[in-house]
Amino acid sequence: MSEATLQHAHSKVMVDTDSTSSEPVPTQAGVKNVEAIKTAFGKVDFWVMYIGLLLVAYISSLDGQSFWTLEPFITSSFSAHSMLTVLPIINQIINAVSKFPIVKLADTFGRMEAYIFSLVCYIVGYITMCLVTNYSGFAGASVLYSIGTSGIYMMQQLIIADTTTLANRGFLSSLPDFPFIINAWVGPIYAVAFLPDNWRWTMGIMIILMPVVSIMVIGGLWHAEHKAKKVGKVRPAIRWNKNFLMELVMGMDLVGVLLLAGAWSLILFPLLRATSYDDGWRSGSVIAMIVSGVVLHILLIFWEKYFATYPIVPIRMIQNRTVLGGLLSVFFIFMSWFLYNSYLTSYLYLTRGIDFDKAQWITNGWMFASVGSSILLGLVMKFHKRYLIWAFIGLAINMIGNGLMVNFRGPENAAVEIVFSQILAGLGAGMITCATQVGAQAAVPHQDVGIVTGIYLSIAAIGGAIGSAIAGSMWTNMMPNQLTSHGVPADALSEILGDVTFARESLAEYPGISDAYTYVTKRINIVSLCVLIPIFGCLLAMKNLRLPDDKVAAGAPSTAKDANGEDEIRV
Repeated sequence: MSEATLQHAHSKVMVDTDSTSSEPVPTQAGVKNVEAIKTAFGKVDFWVMYIGLLLVAYISSLDGQSFWTLEPFITSSFSAHSMLTVLPIINQIINAVSKFPIVKLADTFGRMEAYIFSLVCYIVGYITMCLVTNYSGFAGASVLYSIGTSGIYMMQQLIIADTTTLANRGFLSSLPDFPFIINAWVGPIYAVAFLPDNWRWTMGIMIILMPVVSIMVIGGLWHAEHKAKKVGKVRPAIRWNKNFLMELVMGMDLVGVLLLAGAWSLILFPLLRATSYDDGWRSGSVIAMIVSGVVLHILLIFWEKYFATYPIVPIRMIQNRTVLGGLLSVFFIFMSWFLYNSYLTSYLYLTRGIDFDKAQWITNGWMFASVGSSILLGLVMKFHKRYLIWAFIGLAINMIGNGLMVNFRGPENAAVEIVFSQILAGLGAGMITCATQVGAQAAVPHQDVGIVTGIYLSIAAIGGAIGSAIAGSMWTNMMPNQLTSHGVPADALSEILGDVTFARESLAEYPGISDAYTYVTKRINIVSLCVLIPIFGCLLAMKNLRLPDDKVAAGAPSTAKDANGEDEIRV
């Protein structure tokens, strides 16, 4: 495609995807400015920014690992240990719904502005969490903190997508997850050093460290933008005139953002909390929230199709089979993982006599393997220039690992066999997520890269939430009957169900508890394995796009045929 075509007067692109129609895709000011800024990047700007991104990734990972280690002690310091599950639920919901407004902010105003907004939310949230004197205030402040952490991670992925070729995307987009391999071990040790009374110091340290390492990211973006402004390539994102408010509402698609956030919150909250209601899934509150969430989804589709100028979820994206296949693949992968992982630590603690810290290391095996295989596959895709075959190989490996987990659940199996199956499943999952994220990004124009990345990461969170909900429901419904059938009397049932430590201490008196745990977790594992089957169809729907070395995110990719007659991304 010629240079003149790229300089279309209205900066609109035609995308030849697998959707039902090819329609002009309007490019927002923030995206246009990113394309201009990218041309102004020097080597120094690039390396400064990427070193900053790696440092931010490390600090974010250390913060995350230490925070969730401290969380039980934090709730206890407020005399609110019974509220231990509240913060994880808040985090899951905010993590799923906050990425969309952050993406729209980045597309409307720019990447630097969206990153600064996320950083401010992070800092203000942590400062407030340090100052509050009750748990309700702490939980409220954690909303800002969760928006900040989710936004910072989202912007890392988006900046990488803006500044990398499709061939390099898989490797570089996996790097923000690499520090987990280190901090899964370092984080808890670091956190424990501040216990029991000085946990606020961990937040104070992060309030200082995160802005310091972010200076390199913000500085790299600002310097490149400054150079682009000098040659007139960057224009104001929003015009400050009488139409400012309307431009802001339509550019950010605030109506779509509110509908989407409301719909997902109303569905996620009851999924995560249904078992806490007296009537469980039959509770009127649970049913009302889920129905309301479905109604809001219908309204969202209507708004996005007929009224939104820059839709938060473009209909063309839903019609794109490569994008849809990638989104559904990550949905099922995370649903499967959260299904079997939800009670794995408790299972290891009770049936194998493994202490909680060592059991947590075993459950982390999936993440270690997933991060490692994602990074390695990114390097492989750089040279192979294809993604789809690796997703199929990853799925086969993941299913073998899950199948072995079902077989290795018996008391006669050694713990090392569970570790092996965890690592195998993680290796496959990392390959699938790396390949399908790059594939989904490759199938859309630059205007939609941020949106598709945000949807991809949010869909993963929703899949995990649904997986946790299914596991919780199976556990709640099956475990009482299994304990009773294995000799646990009714008067001891409640305490054994509610306290895994007490259940372990009761093994000498009621050895059947171990058999009950094995039976239920094996059934959860079987469901987890079955959830992987639809991914075959999802991957078959995706086009085997080529990932060139010289094609970057900035620009309008379209599908063409390469020398071998196969689909290739061209600018």
